[in-house]
Amino acid sequence: MQLFAHCIAHVSPPLQVPVQSSRQTTLHSVTALHDVLHRGNVPQVTSQLAPPSHAHSEPLHAQLCPVQVGEALGPHDTTTATTNDTPITSDRIIADLYSTRAPSLEPEAGFGYVGRTMKRAVCMFCLVSAAACVNAKKDPPWAKMPEGGTSGESTVTGAPMGVPRFATPPTLDGKLDDAVWAHAATTSAFVEPGNGNAAPGHEVAAFAKLGWDEKSLYVGAVVFDRSPFSPFTRDDVDPHDWEKSSALELMIQPGDPGDNRDYYEIQVDVHGAIFDSHWDDYNKPITNEGAEKIFGHMNWSCHAERAIYLSDNRFYSEEIAIPWSAFVPGRSALPPKPGDVWRINLYSFKDGQRSALAWSPIRGQGNFHKSSRFGRVRFE
Repeated sequence: MQLFAHCIAHVSPPLQVPVQSSRQTTLHSVTALHDVLHRGNVPQVTSQLAPPSHAHSEPLHAQLCPVQVGEALGPHDTTTATTNDTPITSDRIIADLYSTRAPSLEPEAGFGYVGRTMKRAVCMFCLVSAAACVNAKKDPPWAKMPEGGTSGESTVTGAPMGVPRFATPPTLDGKLDDAVWAHAATTSAFVEPGNGNAAPGHEVAAFAKLGWDEKSLYVGAVVFDRSPFSPFTRDDVDPHDWEKSSALELMIQPGDPGDNRDYYEIQVDVHGAIFDSHWDDYNKPITNEGAEKIFGHMNWSCHAERAIYLSDNRFYSEEIAIPWSAFVPGRSALPPKPGDVWRINLYSFKDGQRSALAWSPIRGQGNFHKSSRFGRVRFE
């Protein structure tokens, strides 16, 4: 049990642990260690844990390991994390766990070197748990909220956001880690749809990236939803994502005609379930009633390829490829020509859209379908 106290000191705030002996207590110590690190059960143990900084609490192993995370700890890294103002490295953890400074457990009659084996098992458990704690809150670079980016509102009356042409299409695996995404158009953080206020820490905080080529429009997005939900499957046809799912929504109006005619709605939820429709004019047509209600022309399909990546308790990300051939020929060239301007808006939402954010805010001028409030993009 002394070893338990020694090991836990390197991966959590100071704990007051009663020290006992005997093989039975040692076995109990391993169980207690597992409970402390992975379940948060701390019987007869006192600790000081900082309250969570967001509405959703941090994972328990993150609360128990309050390190300042830099780059991922490698086998010889010596500078990347600290706890209690003392550098933590994988080398140091290994050295401390196996040094003679760690008290030995005496083997008991009939059990040979059970004590020594148990010591090593506990130490290795500490090492693995410490590594998990160090990396628990680290998001990949491509999933970090951009400090800049283009706001949707700035493009409504100002210059459109330039969308570059991709030399090669991204590999659709849900992760925005392909090199082409580094050169994509990047939005600023989504804002409150009603008033345009910034929404740091919002439960559906999000940003998006856009690119294109002669075949498709590419959209990548990261939504910092810690508990995304969908009751639908990927192959469900036109499920009501907006009623029940965590999802990303795109509104697309080919060209920049100055009216609300001929636009498209595409929702992709966290399971990849798609609702899509083609609208003639603002919220028109809507036919039938109740469960038979039809929103726009729901027989239209965007034929989108999509992939979703889930990062446990942190975020989900989507990669979507919408072929130009899916759009109905009309007032704008398909595919667009360099210099063409289209109107696009993006929304992240959950809980029946009671929780939602927008790239370009609507500012009380209608609902999510108001194309005069869509952002504007220029294909380059």
